[in-house]
Amino acid sequence: MSADVTLAGTKAELAATKAELAENEAKLAATKAELAENEAKLAATKAELGAVGAQLQEPDLSVGDRQELKEQQTHLRTTVRQLRTSVEGLREEEHQLRELARGLRNKLIVAAASPTSPTSPTRRKSHLPCR
Repeated sequence: MSADVTLAGTKAELAATKAELAENEAKLAATKAELAENEAKLAATKAELGAVGAQLQEPDLSVGDRQELKEQQTHLRTTVRQLRTSVEGLREEEHQLRELARGLRNKLIVAAASPTSPTSPTRRKSHLPCR
């Protein structure tokens, strides 16, 4: 009876760990997608900033146009800083999620190797008929 309770508890623990790992992997995929999106936005914003900088080098700009471009340049620089901060945060989050996933996978491996695990090689052998 005690072995059945232990086995049921181990199965429940394995199922919970597998569910946590699946949730973690979904978060990791979402983080990767958001990271890629923000990196693309950052590259586009940097390119736009470069174009505005090139326009500011033109000698025949009116004072109003120059002022408008400088304001746009300031806005773009702020956006670049915000995107860089976001990208750095997402990279850190991705790293933490990868570490958590590694730990959960290791936990599953250890649990599967446990003699009380339903997937344990020693447990499976104990169910073989005696010869």
